[in-house]
Amino acid sequence: MTVLNTETRSKKLYYRRASWQAKTKTSLEKMIIAAHEQFPSSGERTFARIGGEVQCSSSQVKDEHKGIYLHITSYKPGEEASILDNDKTKSECDTDIYAAPEGKEFLDGDLFAYIRNNHVLFCSSSLREAGLQYYLRKILAKYGKPEVGHTLTLASIADSNKLKVIRKEGVKAIDLNMSLYNASLLRLEETDKKSHGLMNKVYEEFSRVFAEDPENSEMTEMENVDVRVSLRFDGKNAHHKRKTPEFGATGKKHLKLAAEKIVHEYDPENEVGLGFEIITYGDTKISPHEIQISSHDKISKQGKSVTKVDAWQKLRTYYNDLKDKGILNQ
Repeated sequence: MTVLNTETRSKKLYYRRASWQAKTKTSLEKMIIAAHEQFPSSGERTFARIGGEVQCSSSQVKDEHKGIYLHITSYKPGEEASILDNDKTKSECDTDIYAAPEGKEFLDGDLFAYIRNNHVLFCSSSLREAGLQYYLRKILAKYGKPEVGHTLTLASIADSNKLKVIRKEGVKAIDLNMSLYNASLLRLEETDKKSHGLMNKVYEEFSRVFAEDPENSEMTEMENVDVRVSLRFDGKNAHHKRKTPEFGATGKKHLKLAAEKIVHEYDPENEVGLGFEIITYGDTKISPHEIQISSHDKISKQGKSVTKVDAWQKLRTYYNDLKDKGILNQ
C-alpha cells in the first residue's frame, strides 16, 4: 500500500466573536496580552483539566498590539504512547508502550489562534474549540478578570448569504437525521424536551403556534408540517385547502423562522452528531458546514499537527480577508 506523503495539511479555519456579561471597555485582545505579560512562563499558563492539562505553550504579539497569536496544547502528564512493531516479515506484530523523553510530554492535540480586538480565529489539530475557551477563561480569571472569564463565550457568526437565500426563496423543508419528538403534534405539550439543545429551540418555535392560540384553532394549519423526522410543508394538503384564504401561512412562517434560528445558533462544538439539511423552494440545499463563516487552507505540517508559524500566518491572512469583505462588522 502506498502512503501519500504531502508537505501540508488541509485545515479548517474558524471565526468566532468573543463576548461576556461583565461591563468592561477593553477588548479580549488587550486583556490576553496583559495576562501573558503578567505570566510570561508556560508553567504559569498551564491549567489542570479533566483528563490532563491545557497550556499556552507559546504566544506572540503581532506588530505592536495588532493582535496576539496563541499556541494552545493539551496533554496528560506522564502518559505513555502505544507503539507498533513494524517488522513486516512477521505473521503478527506486537504493540507496546513508549515513554516520552525526559522533560517531554506526548501531545493529545493542539490549536492555533489569532485574537484581534474581540475577533477570534483558530484552527485545530485534535484539540477542540472548548479547549481554547477553557484556556481563555482560566487565564482571564488568574489575571484578575473572573467576571469576564466566567461568562466568556465564543459565538459563531452565521453566513449572511445563507440567510438571504432563506428569506428570498422560503423554506420547503428542514430534514433532520434524528427523531425530534416522541409523540405527534397533538401531544406536543407532553413531549420530552430533553432532546438536542438546538432542536429544543426549533421545537419552541413551533410550540409557540399553540401557545398563541389556546383553542388550537390553527391546528389544522399545522397538519402540513411533519416534525417526526423532518419539518416539511405538505403541498398536497395545501392544494386541498387552496380555497381557504391564507391556509398554511402560519406553518410556512414558523418553518422559515426555525431555519433562520438554526443558521443563527448552530454550534458545531456542541451540536456534535446533529445532521440536517435546509431545503428552500428554489431547491437550494443548505447543510451544517455551510451555514457559518469558515474557510479552508493548506498549512505546513509538523508531525501529526502543523507548524505554528504557518498556521498563525494563515489565520492573519484569513482575518484580513474577512475584514476586507466587511464580515467583521456584521
